Amino acid sequence: MLDLYKTIENGHVFNAYMLISSDVETCLESADRICGILNVLPENRFLFESGKVDDARELINSISIKPFSEQKKIAVVNGDKLSLNAANCILKTLEDPPDFAVFIIMYTNESNALPTIESRCVKYYLDTFSYDAVLEELGKRRTINAETFAAYADGNLNNALKLCGESGFLTLRKRAVEFFSAYIYGEIIDIAKELKDDAENLLSQMLIFLNDCCSIYYKTDKRLRFNDYKDVPAEFIANFTIGQIVSIMNYITELVRLKKQNININLIFDNLKIRLLEVYYADNNRS
Repeated sequence: MLDLYKTIENGHVFNAYMLISSDVETCLESADRICGILNVLPENRFLFESGKVDDARELINSISIKPFSEQKKIAVVNGDKLSLNAANCILKTLEDPPDFAVFIIMYTNESNALPTIESRCVKYYLDTFSYDAVLEELGKRRTINAETFAAYADGNLNNALKLCGESGFLTLRKRAVEFFSAYIYGEIIDIAKELKDDAENLLSQMLIFLNDCCSIYYKTDKRLRFNDYKDVPAEFIANFTIGQIVSIMNYITELVRLKKQNININLIFDNLKIRLLEVYYADNNRS
């Protein structure tokens, strides 16, 4: 849910949101938080729960009147109670909404949503899911590499679905594995191009890989993100001490900071190579 609120705080506000939770109170709390972030006055908030078409028309009339200030107007709609006519009434406004209007449509049962309404909303699941539940939901969507996306979800189905739509995600994971596989033998693969294209995400995947190594070393029950490449982290911890792994993690964390300061990518990669070779040859058995 962090992405939902952070996106709004950054000024990216959509005209329609679909909030899904097993508890309508959770949806209402989320809607209240959105209203708070946008500083919406009480007179510009509308809660629609009757589901009747006449009340839906009244809601549309109210929310379509431009507010005196630059504020948004927000309609919080209980989608589970919408009659077909009321849903179609709201749909007409969703097709061409006023710039200042925001619809938050809540569902405890996602199947109650008209596909035409769903297609016009940005969808968020509010409940925390287990790994198996996320995997099941991804399976319903016939998602390829569902196990990997579920492992990254952290109990949030939104995270998994977002990653499914990121075309370069799996490629960056693979590149991180290739990098550390070669490093085991003292070879530093040139990743300057990948760093230039998407440094933040590549460095993030490298840190996640090293976190998996730590989890294996300490025999925690944490689910591994790189479980599909589990032989590589296992080989990595067989060749490096936990102190060396932590040092590498600290170096990469420092590179993330440098990247945010717009330091030249080639300098960042050269710095990484030097630090990694220092760690590699710190072992007296290597020369």
